[in-house]
Formats: sequence, C-alpha cells, structure tokens
Amino acid sequence: MTRAEQVRQLVKGIQLDVKQYQQLKSLIRHQHGLLERRDTQALSRHNSRQDELCQVLQQRALRRCEQLTALGLPGDDKGMKRLLSAIPGDSGKKIGLLWQQLQQLVHQCKTQNDINGRLLNTQQRSLNRLVDPQKAQALENDYGQLQP
Repeated sequence: MTRAEQVRQLVKGIQLDVKQYQQLKSLIRHQHGLLERRDTQALSRHNSRQDELCQVLQQRALRRCEQLTALGLPGDDKGMKRLLSAIPGDSGKKIGLLWQQLQQLVHQCKTQNDINGRLLNTQQRSLNRLVDPQKAQALENDYGQLQP
C-alpha cells in the first residue's frame, strides 16, 4: 500500500470516528436521562449498545496509532499533527479541521461521561445511606468525604 493510500485510509477512519463519536455523545446524554430516572432495565439495554460502540472506537484509535507508526510517525496527537502539516494545501487544512472536530467530540463525550459518573456515584451513596446508614457513614469517613 502506498503512503497516499495509507493516509486516505487514515482519513476515512477519522471521518467514521467523527460520525460515531456524535452517536456516542447522543448515547451518553440519553444515558444521563436514564440515570436521572433510575430506569435500570433501560440502562442495562442502553449500556450494552454504548459499550459496543466504545469498543469499536477504541479499536479504531489503536488502528490509527498503528497507521501513524507505519508512516514513520509517533502514534499519538503529535504524530497526527506532523502528518497534517505535511499534507499540502486545502486538503491538509480540511483534514486538520476534521481532526480538531474529532478531538472536540472526544472531549465532550468524556465530560458528559464524567457528569454521568458523578450522578451515579451520588445515587449509590444515597442508596447506601438508606440500606445501611452506619456502614455508609463509615465508608464516607474512611474516604474523607464527610470529615471537616
């Protein structure tokens, strides 16, 4: 495979990632609503779909690292930026914007996932307080969450 074909394949992967990270962003927001409603049955079904998409995205990220390495570049953001700077004209700029869009989507997904994690943690602590108040108090004190 030529270098140009390798780069085209890499760009196609980024384009697909942008679409799928948009889907993931929507799924994570939907997950938040399910968490708020404490709809455990719907969450179970939802989380399996979300996990599958995350696995696909993770595999593609690993593949992108391998592709960059095969091109003689570091398999990280620095390698991608070096590649983008080597692509002449509008093509390099367009791919650079696509890469930035992907990075923004990844950041947005991580941020929403963190919010969901905090919500889930709060719900779990509330449930623990209801089920076994003394144990919940001891756990929170052990982790320093309630100590002044």
